[in-house]
Amino acid sequence: LLGPVRERLQAECFARKAAGTAAKRDVDVARARKEELRADLVARQTDRAAAERAAFHAESCAQAASEALTRAELQSAVAAAAVMHKEAELAQLDECAHVMAEHVNKLEQFKNQAFEAKQSLAQLQRELDHARQKTSAAAAETEMHRKN
Repeated sequence: LLGPVRERLQAECFARKAAGTAAKRDVDVARARKEELRADLVARQTDRAAAERAAFHAESCAQAASEALTRAELQSAVAAAAVMHKEAELAQLDECAHVMAEHVNKLEQFKNQAFEAKQSLAQLQRELDHARQKTSAAAAETEMHRKN
């Protein structure tokens, strides 16, 4: 009953994990790019007179890389939170499945008990009918003896 929901949640969890992995990879790429651009900035500042415009450009790129890193880290955090949420949903689903299985087992037990009680009742009914027949026969025989 909960299998399709579980499968969907597992697929979403897998997709979130993949997105988290991609976001982490983007963080690493952005971090490496930032470091590369920072190194370029330092190299260009040593020859300031000839490369003032290039240094300004490198600084802009470093800022953009820093902002990209911040965005990538945020996306990574969001992806990680989504994965944790899906994992929590899976845990809840597993718990629900366990509770439902327990209820199904209890229902089976109650059905068995009801069946056994019904059989016992039928047996007692047969015994009572037999006892009534014996009593009726005995009463009729006693009546016959009294009339004779």
